[in-house]
Amino acid sequence: MEPVNIIRDIIQELVHLRLDKGVSPQELSNNIFEEGYQEVRIQKIFEEIHCILTFVDNDMFSDKRIKIKYKYIYNQNQYLQQILNISNKNVLSIWNRDEEEMRLIKLIEDQYLLMEKTSDELGAFLRSLPEDLQTLLSYSECKTGC
Repeated sequence: MEPVNIIRDIIQELVHLRLDKGVSPQELSNNIFEEGYQEVRIQKIFEEIHCILTFVDNDMFSDKRIKIKYKYIYNQNQYLQQILNISNKNVLSIWNRDEEEMRLIKLIEDQYLLMEKTSDELGAFLRSLPEDLQTLLSYSECKTGC
């Protein structure tokens, strides 16, 4: 596939991600009626909504039932921002909106480089992104060597 078509597909994926709020807290709370679900807790922490689901499921490697806990974090606009798996005292990020947006932007950057576009052309594209993505890019660049 041509880099320009790949870029178009990635941009479509990025637009879809930005428009899709993700599973809502209301949908998650309905899981309490499903077998194995023990607790659904929703709380507001500063400007975020935290939805914590606890359920039991069969362990893949034994006949034991194990307790599983997920935390879904939403922003004030009700967009899902992050999904965490909480096990004992370990917290594992399953999905993160900012990281997913960055991954898609980096894929676009890579395709621009394959097309041998100038840094000015790439810069023009990056400046055309919404302001919050530009801020995310600036923050990422500072973390990697600003």
